[in-house]
Amino acid sequence: MASIQQLIAGSVVLASICAAVNHTGFLWEASYNIFRMQKFDSLLMLTILHVFAHLCGSKYFTLKDYGLLMTVLKSLVTFLESANLLTDSASCPPSLTEFRPEFPCTKCPFYEGAVSMDIVVSLLLERLQNCAFSSTMHQDMMESVNSFNSGASSQEDKTEENAGREGFLYSLCMNCDASCCLNKSRIPTTQSQCAFDGTCHFSDILSLIELVACNMSWDWVSNNIVCQLLKILESCVMENFLAAIVLLLGQLGRLGLDANGYEDIGVENLRCRLSAFLCQSTSRKLGLPIQIATVTSLLGLLLLDFEELIKSNVELAAVASKSVPADCIRKWFSLLSNEQQSLSWSLLQAAGLPRQRTG
Repeated sequence: MASIQQLIAGSVVLASICAAVNHTGFLWEASYNIFRMQKFDSLLMLTILHVFAHLCGSKYFTLKDYGLLMTVLKSLVTFLESANLLTDSASCPPSLTEFRPEFPCTKCPFYEGAVSMDIVVSLLLERLQNCAFSSTMHQDMMESVNSFNSGASSQEDKTEENAGREGFLYSLCMNCDASCCLNKSRIPTTQSQCAFDGTCHFSDILSLIELVACNMSWDWVSNNIVCQLLKILESCVMENFLAAIVLLLGQLGRLGLDANGYEDIGVENLRCRLSAFLCQSTSRKLGLPIQIATVTSLLGLLLLDFEELIKSNVELAAVASKSVPADCIRKWFSLLSNEQQSLSWSLLQAAGLPRQRTG
């Protein structure tokens, strides 16, 4: 791994090149990855982002295509600065001491447009709900149009209806905020592209929610993100969106495992809610992909291997919080057809590798 001096020197070179070729948008994507990797301490991350801002100037903050990402990262920067965790020089890495920047800095370029982390997550969750609602409208509208087309008396009727459908889809997509964090703004030209863009935007918002969660305490994440995602899970009907939300919940739950261990109340509540969701999958007529996604998330929160869980007849009554989810997974697997069991087995063996307990 590169030394701290090499990382800062590399950030100077990268920012200089991006500024020279007028491609500063790449720096926002790099900034996202720096925060997401969680390989650097807060001081180094803040230093690198301030290098980007200093060398690129106003070019760094005037990119319309990255509006949402800018808001999230600006807010994270100001949050980390105001947390006052970096002011003690004793905690500063020796290699940074000689040119250690002072945080929070005066006239910080990231302050303009930054908001509290509570507002950030509320904004992202609102966008998430809007995406799910828009896609549900799109699905319902397509079913209605297909039903109408099946009874159309002539090719002219179908052509006219298809033109109207394209117009509606265009307006639906254009009414959505296009300043997606990682996906560039573009105007969809067909119904399939509209649906694809909506899915990409949804995925990008989930990525930003995960980014925020990785930089906040587990208690804050549990109260402000997990609880709200569980509510969305109950109301959303699009299975591709449901699968993505379930997998994100599993990832967030593992943050709780790492922070407070298996018996954490927030982690236990999440296990119970995901178990109930899996048990309801049959009555809700959810497809196999969302069921497998739910089991994948549960395995990560149970610290159990899928093969061991299915083949073992040993009850887990000693740990009540394991017993109910494990029984739920066993029952789910037993109700699958042979073909579904074979597919699920191959996928979940890879996803449910044993996890060492942390803390």
